[in-house]
Amino acid sequence: MFNFELEEINYQNHEWESEVYEILSLSAPRQGLPDISQEDIEKLEEGYNRYEHFIGITCGGFDEEEIEKDRQKYPHLLLPDINGSIAFGEEQCIEYMHLITGISLVQCVVFEYEKTVDLAALGIMAGSPSKNIAEAYNLALKLIKKYQES
Repeated sequence: MFNFELEEINYQNHEWESEVYEILSLSAPRQGLPDISQEDIEKLEEGYNRYEHFIGITCGGFDEEEIEKDRQKYPHLLLPDINGSIAFGEEQCIEYMHLITGISLVQCVVFEYEKTVDLAALGIMAGSPSKNIAEAYNLALKLIKKYQES
């Protein structure tokens, strides 16, 4: 039987998790996805965080009256889950970011994909990280095609 110090295990796990995150996030497919300017990334980050607040995943950081106005203005973006709560919807998030930032839908798709890669690589999403990334990539390509055609 091995006897490791708890601190050593935590340190090793932290290093391992960091390496896994880096490998997964850097190896995520990006072919066919356009780049986003740093200025747009900052706006989309705020839009993404605002969407999380809009659907009730997070709170604070945004004017509650403004968020309530958004809920009244964009009720079609509030996607109920099977429990009656509001679920995170990739397409709803993309549309919301587009509506509040004015940034193209294609750029919003790419940003949402990168956020999904981060969450999957960090192990925050349920299921296999590589499968989640692959599914997100396929969805991103499908949505980019859809938005470029319209």
